[in-house]
Amino acid sequence: MKLVLLGPPGAGKGTVAVKLAQDFNLQHISTGEIFRAEMKARTDLGEKIRKTMDAGILVSDDLTIQVVKPYLDGDIILDGYPRTIPQAEDLEKISINSVVYLAVPDENLVSRLSNRLFAGTAEPCII
Repeated sequence: MKLVLLGPPGAGKGTVAVKLAQDFNLQHISTGEIFRAEMKARTDLGEKIRKTMDAGILVSDDLTIQVVKPYLDGDIILDGYPRTIPQAEDLEKISINSVVYLAVPDENLVSRLSNRLFAGTAEPCII
């Protein structure tokens, strides 16, 4: 089974993905986690990611696709991937069973994301 979870930042993709991965014995694939693992392992791709992120630039579609591609075998749940049209076009090369979009009211997203600014504290941030 291959499942894709989409939605805006703060929609709960990661939370839902972890639960579904456990319930349905799927490998949870998150580009952010893969990026961090590649950088920690100091792979060639990880060093390219680090340089890009250190420069304050978004990781390119080509580099993101290269990093994710090895993880697309087997039963997986993709958390927030694809994020762009080129990534989606590349993903069309494999058979996806289902795509789920998590729709969340804007006020909930603002509240969730504002709380993230305080590194996990429960204090709200007014923006």
